[in-house]
Formats: sequence, C-alpha cells, structure tokens
Amino acid sequence: DPGRGRGAPPPAARALRAAGEVARETAVPAYAVGGFVRDLLLGWPVLDVDIVVEGDGIAFARRLAERLGGRAEPIPRFGTAHVYDAEGFRVDVATARRELYAYAAALPEVEEADLREDLYRRDFTIGAMAIRLTPEGLGELVDFFGGYRDLREGLVRVLHSLSFVEDPTRILRAARFAGRYGMRLEPETERLAREAVAGGFLERVTGERLRNDLVRLLQEPQAPACLRVLRDLGALEHLLPEVRWTGETEALVDRVRECLAGAGAAPEAGSGGGAGADPAVPALPPAAAALAREVEAWRLYLAALLVGEGGYHSAQRSGQPAKSAQEGDRPPDGGDPDASVRARAEALAERLRLSRRDRKILFGAVAGVAAALAALSRPDLRPSQVVDTLEGRPPEGLLLLWLLGERTPARDWVERYWSELRHIRPAITGEDLRQAGLPPGPAYALALGAARAARLDGRAVGREAELAVALDAAREAMAREAGAGPEAQRLR
Repeated sequence: DPGRGRGAPPPAARALRAAGEVARETAVPAYAVGGFVRDLLLGWPVLDVDIVVEGDGIAFARRLAERLGGRAEPIPRFGTAHVYDAEGFRVDVATARRELYAYAAALPEVEEADLREDLYRRDFTIGAMAIRLTPEGLGELVDFFGGYRDLREGLVRVLHSLSFVEDPTRILRAARFAGRYGMRLEPETERLAREAVAGGFLERVTGERLRNDLVRLLQEPQAPACLRVLRDLGALEHLLPEVRWTGETEALVDRVRECLAGAGAAPEAGSGGGAGADPAVPALPPAAAALAREVEAWRLYLAALLVGEGGYHSAQRSGQPAKSAQEGDRPPDGGDPDASVRARAEALAERLRLSRRDRKILFGAVAGVAAALAALSRPDLRPSQVVDTLEGRPPEGLLLLWLLGERTPARDWVERYWSELRHIRPAITGEDLRQAGLPPGPAYALALGAARAARLDGRAVGREAELAVALDAAREAMAREAGAGPEAQRLR
C-alpha cells in the first residue's frame, strides 16, 4: 500500500487512499507519480503528492476534493488541478499528457495521452515511475524506463537524446538531483548535457526560467554539491557569467552550507522550511544561529558567489586584516573590489529578472563588503560606529560579513550587533526636543541620532544626559546651517 510506505506522512496517506477510492468508483485509472514515488523508494520524507489519471483529471480532482472534505482549484489549460484537503494539504492531479516542443527551449504544448507517454515527458528516469492506485494491481510499481535500477545505482539519466535541447533547464535539475541525492550523471546523460551547454542552449532560456530553477537549486541543503556539478559540466559560466568560480568562492559557499546547517536553517530538500540543525556540523553561537534563521538561503548563496573571489574570505580565515579597496588583491578588471561586486550584482539581477525586493536585498548584502570588514577590524571601535557600519544591511549581508570575518573582531561585532546593539534606542523622543525649545526640522533626526550614539557608547546615561547631547548636536548643526542666527541663539 503506497499510502503506508516509508516516508509517507499521514496527510499523503489519506489522500492516496481517497484517490484509490475515487478511481474504483469512477473506473478511471489513477497513479501516484514522479517525485513522490522516487522519494518513497529512497526512504526520503515525502513532501509532495502528484497523481496522474488516464481520463479527465479535473473531474477526478473535484471528486477527490469532495472525498477529502476540501476544495479543488482547476487549471483547465493544462487539464490539471490543485486539491486541498480540510487541513490544507495539497495534492496535484493531472490528466495524462504528452508535451510537444515547437523549437528548442520553447515552453511545451500539451495534449492528452496515456500513462507511458506522460512518464516519458519527464526529466529523468528516477522521476518517471508510477504506483497504481486502482484496485487492480494496487501498489504495483510501474517502471517503463528503468528508473528503479537507476535509483539503486545512483544515476541521473535522461529519457531521450533531445532532453536538454527541448528544455535546457533540465541541466540545472540534473545538477540539483545529483547534489541532493549524492548521485552522478549517467555517462551518456553527462555527454548530452555538455553538448547542450557548449551549443549555447542555456542562453536561449529566459531569465525568469533560469532564475526559478537556480533558486530551487540554491535552496537545496547540498547546494555547493549542486554547483560543483554545474561547474564540472561547464554550465556555471553560462548560467552565472557574473561569478568567478575560484578556490575562494568554493570555500565560501561551503562555509555558507555549514553555517545554515549548523543553525538548523538549511531548508529540507524541495521545501522552504528548516530541516533542523545538522549534528555533523558544529553548532553556531546563539546570535549567529538566530541571524542565520532570518536569511533566504538562495540569496545568501548568490551574495557569496559574487564576493567569493574578492580575496576577503582567505584573508579572514588566515587571520589577516581585511583588505580595503585601496590595498591587497584587486579584482581582475583592476578596479575597486566593492565597485566590481556591485556592477556584477546589477548585471546578474537584470539578467535573471530579480524582483525589486530581491534586488534591494542582494545589493544591500554585497554593498561595501571590503570597507565594512576593514571598519569592523579597526582597534578601539565604538559601538555607535558598529551600528553606523551595519545598520540597514539585510540579514543576508550581516551573515556574509560574519562568514568573511572569521578570526577577526568583525565576527564578534556582527554577533553583538544582531543580539544587542540594533535594539538600543534613545530614551528621549522628538517631543522632548520640542519641549526643550528645538523647532521641528531636520535637526531632530541628527539630535536623536547623537543621543542614540551617546547611549550606545556609554557617554550618556539617563534621559537628561541624552537630552543634553541631543541639544548640543542640534545647536552645532543649526549653527553650521544658518550661522549664529536667532534660532541657534535661543538654544544657547
């Protein structure tokens, strides 16, 4: 009974039993397919349930939704539907179909077909298996293409020779599955992938499609292994021409994986949720672990890929001072490393069509990395200067600095900023400034900032001391702006 198979959670088991009952009542052949079968056979946690029927998939989905006490959301164009049970667990139901490609890298046209053709359109043999849900042969494995053999041998194999030409994004998925499951590409599949890369087929894919598959790959718990597969295929330079893969880059992305795993922040394969701390990886300090749980893994990996070749990482691991924009190694184009990273980040964001929010976070994460590391490594640094350096950076940027700042004061400052300094605000408010006679205006922000800095540095304890610092700062600002005019004189 596939609903009782190892790794099938109770909601999946209920959905499969209900689908079998609907198949019996309607005499429509139904099968659990794809990743569900693959992960069930591997003993991995089952996160998704996909059902294919040889018949009207939408009608089947509506009956299944009734049986589960939930709802169906049809997608008529593709003959598919999302079914949600009463608790919100989702099952995808589809009419068995074939895919037709008008040209290389095109989106497919679909038409109704039988189970064999439906499985043949899939990416790899390990995802082209099915389990019968109908009473006749209930629980039987349907394996037309040797997927079970490839699972046992640890091989990722395409189903036909034009697979990567029809859909070049399969190259990313081949790398993703090889990295996730610790498999390798079957030799002929590897040859076909290399030929597709050399033939420029990845360049024919839209930025949006590349982004979607790249994000999924970088969300994998073993993302560095996936990236190494792409590197070995020669695909990385086509997917991310803005990235210079060096030994430093590889070391940094490995540290990102260790960091996320040590914090329990690495997503489960195929999911967006944390998988729990990896017992094989040293636990992070509490502040760093809390910070790591705030990041999106894929954004952190992209930021690390962009800065990885800049020399920051190896310098910090060796205990050397951070290199500024004016000293040490310069990027291959001979420019400021921070400016080089920003230019490459902008090019990458445009090519992958990142959203405005994702661009803002990525740019904030890689902004001024060399300058920030140099600032945080200075002796006698005051807490207010740390806040000035780190405030406004997204969690991905803070964690990147923490990773690059190994064996330097930068790491301790990032932890202290996240756990303590960012929460400290002045005790006084704008109302206190108004009552002290300061007219509303730009000087308020400067005055409150000065009060906060004094409190951070221990130079002002209590409201009265903060107010005195704030008013002094306001007087100086107004004197600079307007000279010793009436407003400034009145505050003296």
